[in-house]
Amino acid sequence: MKKENKKFVKADADGVRNSIIKKSKSRSTSAVARTDASDSLRVMLDSTPLICAVCDECGRLIDCNLEMLRVLKVKSKPDATKHFFNFSPKYQYDGMASEEKGMRSVELALQTGFHSFEWEYLATDNERVPTETSLVRVTWNGGYRILVYSRDVRELQKQKKLTEERTAMMLKTLPLATFMISEKCEVIDCNEAAIHLFGANDKHHVLNLFLEDFSPQYQPNGELSSDKARNYMQQAFKEGCVTFEWMHKMANGGMIPAQVTLIRLQWNENEFVLSAYAQDLRDIKEAEQEMIHRSNYLKTVTIIAEWLLSSDKKNGEDTVEKSLEFIALNMNLNGAKIWMNTEQNGDMYYALYKSWPAEDAVKWPGSYAYNNLPFWKDSMLDNRVINSFVSDLPRAEQASLDKDKIKSILAVPLLVADNLWGFICFEDTQKERVFTGLEEQMLRSASSLIVSTIVRNRAVSQMLKNNRELRKKSYLMSSVNRVAELILGSEKSDFPPVIQRTMKLLGESVGANQASLWTVHYGTDAALYAKRLTAWQHGKGFIETTHRPELKVYDYIPEWDVPVAGLRDIENSLGGMNAHLRQLSLLNGNETLLLLPLVLRNTFWGFVAFTYEKNNHHTTEEERSILRSGSMMIAEAITRQEVTAILKIVEEKAATDNLTGLLTRTAFMQAARALFAESQRNKKPFSVLFMDLDHFKNVNDQHGHAFGDAVLVRFAEIIKASTRNNDLCCRYGGEEVVVVLADSDSNAAENVARRIVQDVREAAFESDKNFRFTVSVGMISAIPAMGEQVHTYIEKADLALYEAKNNGRNRIEKHAAIHDAHAYHSVGASDRVSSI
Repeated sequence: MKKENKKFVKADADGVRNSIIKKSKSRSTSAVARTDASDSLRVMLDSTPLICAVCDECGRLIDCNLEMLRVLKVKSKPDATKHFFNFSPKYQYDGMASEEKGMRSVELALQTGFHSFEWEYLATDNERVPTETSLVRVTWNGGYRILVYSRDVRELQKQKKLTEERTAMMLKTLPLATFMISEKCEVIDCNEAAIHLFGANDKHHVLNLFLEDFSPQYQPNGELSSDKARNYMQQAFKEGCVTFEWMHKMANGGMIPAQVTLIRLQWNENEFVLSAYAQDLRDIKEAEQEMIHRSNYLKTVTIIAEWLLSSDKKNGEDTVEKSLEFIALNMNLNGAKIWMNTEQNGDMYYALYKSWPAEDAVKWPGSYAYNNLPFWKDSMLDNRVINSFVSDLPRAEQASLDKDKIKSILAVPLLVADNLWGFICFEDTQKERVFTGLEEQMLRSASSLIVSTIVRNRAVSQMLKNNRELRKKSYLMSSVNRVAELILGSEKSDFPPVIQRTMKLLGESVGANQASLWTVHYGTDAALYAKRLTAWQHGKGFIETTHRPELKVYDYIPEWDVPVAGLRDIENSLGGMNAHLRQLSLLNGNETLLLLPLVLRNTFWGFVAFTYEKNNHHTTEEERSILRSGSMMIAEAITRQEVTAILKIVEEKAATDNLTGLLTRTAFMQAARALFAESQRNKKPFSVLFMDLDHFKNVNDQHGHAFGDAVLVRFAEIIKASTRNNDLCCRYGGEEVVVVLADSDSNAAENVARRIVQDVREAAFESDKNFRFTVSVGMISAIPAMGEQVHTYIEKADLALYEAKNNGRNRIEKHAAIHDAHAYHSVGASDRVSSI
């Protein structure tokens, strides 16, 4: 403080003092200078646990209690007869001079009768003593006295600092996005995962904001984020824990679905906060959406197959148009056109055959030469689709498509007997989009079914001449439809047999001697390997695949050493293939092998292999398309089962503690509430054991955290061995474990508690044979009444545990009555375990 400011402070303090002195001139000097109080006042002073003193109207100490002498380290009361602010540093926390602040506080107390403020004393050994001080005005012999009450808050400050350090450690070590929320609903701290989740630059961009500040204005259900957030936080402060799904908004505007758990924690003596844990659900949501899309696309193909298979010459045209509309609506498309090839004077032309919406047909009179679409012709002859923005196509091709202002197209070639029959053009006039590999496969399958129906209905006479071929095609379609039905109706338990039956169906549908399904993966040498999942052979049934060696794909099939988009079907005589590739077949002659690559999500997933005993057998494009459709359904179903298994593993991991294998607190509370409600309905006993390892901190400090973890694991093993499968065992926090015993009365619960205490006491460790540890147990057992809550029983068991700790540890204490918070008794004198 500058010199001028110090003079000002001193002058101001003198003015306050003179003002007080003037007010007390009428009182005698002897009354002001009295240093003794009445016997009753002295008794009050000495019986008060706080720092307590009596001052005159000028702030001079008249008397004080022994606590003040002890805290300020003053030898005797005569040494304390000064102004109370003389036992203080020169300046207080707020920068105000102690003398000035003390005189003003005395004046305020004289005026209003009461005044509270923060005050720092200075003991005789120069130790600073922070306090919460109150001045109370009392009438005394015709004048006033000031009673000074000061509460030493050093211990509270230490506890607060310890709490803040523990919170910081918790935030640093938790892998989930975690942030602390005050009772004012403000974010007061967070970890790095939370900063990353919100897309903030650093912690300062997160603190002192509200949960709704990291959210869109409205949640997906239409509720205001601000209202919904406050409702959940109020519920968490009231009930202790709440879990819900929440849509976060990142700093860059991106949305993140998350599962949020709010847990109430005690921050300091009189304040609670919420600890919020947010789990990013984007991967899970994306997987769910992928599963929904796959299921919808499979259903779409199945429905179209049923319509087209049931159509005939009379209703065939209407069925095709109905199928186009159904596909377009399910794919969010604005139009679909079927173009049929014609030949004129040796040149290839394409003409509109069918469109949806139907009125668009009048806009496309006549035929159009492929001269404007040379790239299309070459691609379609190679059975490759055109998947592009219209704006990215050559100018001539744009001119052929721009009449409807088309933004994006997917043109699927239609091959009949290996000849380019035409193509189906799926259109989006609203936005530019690239169709996904899954959408492309579905549209390929649907297009193949549509063109098959068109050809069938346009060439009835030809199909009648070749009735066997017609039955074969119908059988192929029926087989694929049956494959779809088997896969869609399968469950996890019967899934492997379903895959075998579907491969047999596909093999028999095309007259193959063998049918096998292969998946590919990268090995440790970064090479691509193929592994056979299942195989079927005519006359022998299913073939064992367990000991089948893996094949190095690009060495066996060099034709596929190209990007995924360039993978092509391979059909050739085994005699003309390399020796390694022949291992794909169990036959030894000059048979024919057909390989169809399978692509999922633009990734080479695997392939199917069909072997024919006939040399130089030729499979039609229709057969390949149907085989590919059925094989893709199998691959999709296998992928679906794998995703489902992954989601189940994630769910199981989230429900159990990684170290002990016990339930997590969230999963435990959900199950405990259900079990509690069942006990209420059926009037069955409900027992809770609240256990805590004695002096566990010393174990970590003296033996290390690795040994402490081993102790926790052994403790969990003892608990699991002492409880039943339908009991709930939870790692409640640190070394605390809570056990809920289903349908167990007090005697049964006591037996379990005794067994655990005994087994813990006798537990030994190979690494330290002299080490022993003990456990304290608090328990409660009663038949829950309607209206009671499970957390009340847990709290009562915790109180009983506290009593066990106070009574020497290594023992069991029982809470005797659910309605009496102080009713405890030990579980029998013979059951007590002596302290270690």
